[in-house]
Amino acid sequence: MRLSCVSGWLALLDVVAGLLSLVPVATSDEFVPRAHQLDISLDNFSGFVARTSQVHVRENTLTGSRFHLASALGLRRMDIPSIVLTYWFDDRNAIQIHFRYFDAAGSHRLRQPATFNGATLTASQRLNPRGTLWMDGAVYYQRRLTPWLQQHFGMRSFLNDIDLQVKLGLEFTYINFRLNNGGAQVTSTSPRGESSEDFFLQELPMPTIGVDFYETLGPHVTLEAMVKANWINRWNSLRDEGGAVYTSQLSFETHWRLRYTNPPTFFAGLQPFVGLGYVYYRQNEQSHEDGNFIRLSVCGPEFGVSYSF
Repeated sequence: MRLSCVSGWLALLDVVAGLLSLVPVATSDEFVPRAHQLDISLDNFSGFVARTSQVHVRENTLTGSRFHLASALGLRRMDIPSIVLTYWFDDRNAIQIHFRYFDAAGSHRLRQPATFNGATLTASQRLNPRGTLWMDGAVYYQRRLTPWLQQHFGMRSFLNDIDLQVKLGLEFTYINFRLNNGGAQVTSTSPRGESSEDFFLQELPMPTIGVDFYETLGPHVTLEAMVKANWINRWNSLRDEGGAVYTSQLSFETHWRLRYTNPPTFFAGLQPFVGLGYVYYRQNEQSHEDGNFIRLSVCGPEFGVSYSF
């Protein structure tokens, strides 16, 4: 009796879903891309570096000193310019390519000897992260969920001025961290050229998930909210440094923007925006020989512009 009742309800739901799929879907044209549309977005995120941001590098038994990026290296603010390309196959499915650069600039005087990657750095020199190459790139499959929600849950009026998108892909972070461009002064008993660390050798492509939310606030203003994250714990990096190197990585970020839409005809397709963002990144590499850790936490304003072809 119970099984027949459940089967009846499932059949009824199938009929309702079929009827809903026949009803035209109403949505704001602003959020509906054209087939073969290309979106280009350029922005600069200027974040204030949190006190918890740090780097330390162990070599064998010589534990690395903990360098706080802001107080020990003078890296109190970081500019992160980025470019995002989104190509829409149709009005629901797209591929997105994301690239950005982390500008590490600043300096601070070292008050006492410190250790980094097996070398002992002499006191009274100014340390800076000049020469550090820090960037990341990602490829995502992106899909609009709003049409599906409208068809299967009947929330047409509620979703008329809202668009929800989800993305899945791989993200890779490249960090070659250098103190004084790899030439910081070290003691006579320290190996030369060891004031740098190639984190990128143990980094792994990260499975990443993200959600984008858009809501029309007025005839010319749209709210844009984005969040994405990834995480792995103690994965074999397939690199050998006195034994297998196990890598743990965590990344989280969110951006909240106000976008100017529907500009005059001469600027059609051009959408400037301003907002606030937060970026968090952490990487930990451990083997018998190496023990490397870096963490970045930044929060601040951002601005940019996007254009659709």
